[in-house]
Amino acid sequence: MKILKTAFSVISGILLAAAMTVSAAAYNITVRDDADFFTDEEETQIIGKAESVSEKGGWNVLILTAEGDVGKSVVRFADDSYEAENGVNASGVCIVLNSDNPDTSEPDVYLGTYGSAIELITDSRIESFLDDCFPYYDNYEEAKCVLTGLDSLERFIEEGPDNSMFIGSLVMGVIFGLVISAITCGCIASSYKFHGTVSANAYLDSSSVNMYRKTDMFMRETHTRRKIESSSGGGSSTHSTSGGGSAGGGGRSSSHR
Repeated sequence: MKILKTAFSVISGILLAAAMTVSAAAYNITVRDDADFFTDEEETQIIGKAESVSEKGGWNVLILTAEGDVGKSVVRFADDSYEAENGVNASGVCIVLNSDNPDTSEPDVYLGTYGSAIELITDSRIESFLDDCFPYYDNYEEAKCVLTGLDSLERFIEEGPDNSMFIGSLVMGVIFGLVISAITCGCIASSYKFHGTVSANAYLDSSSVNMYRKTDMFMRETHTRRKIESSSGGGSSTHSTSGGGSAGGGGRSSSHR
């Protein structure tokens, strides 16, 4: 009996240790500062904040910096780098700072979203993310730009799903329904507006026809039903990655860097 208890304790300990190892290694936190924007202290702060975002969102977090042409679009650079690091459709985010790109149409600051992050980080939240962090990039405060962006992501996670698009769709649905109802009622009311006509009695020979009883018979009833489609808001605009996955995201270019 003691042997069984000991064996059970040992097995339980091994399973617990394995579970903790899997949990600790479940999400990747990677900072690749190829442009050398961050000091060692700043990079430590960024990793600490990224870990908080990762734990709360259950996401991988990849942060990339680059200077000049990266050999592909910034969007493709973010997607390819993220999928190489974490796999296709793994939930998480990728923040890219790319300065001195000769193609001025390319974003200097870009946020890519993947997996569950696509639904949570909606288009409006991406714009909010950029509003929050981009001024620091524009002012050559790259570390503060990333830290502020991570703060925004953490706030979105704490707030939960973005219901603003759902509410907007609901309001539009109600308005559309009211308009259709008004048109339908108008058409029905219009169909029952009878114009004055000559009585049928005018065409009858009163000497040959005796009218004893007049009855109106209701033959059929018609109901018109129209299905009002509804759609839920949320999520961001998506595109396909070169790995065959799906990704969302958005970026912004600097006017003077």
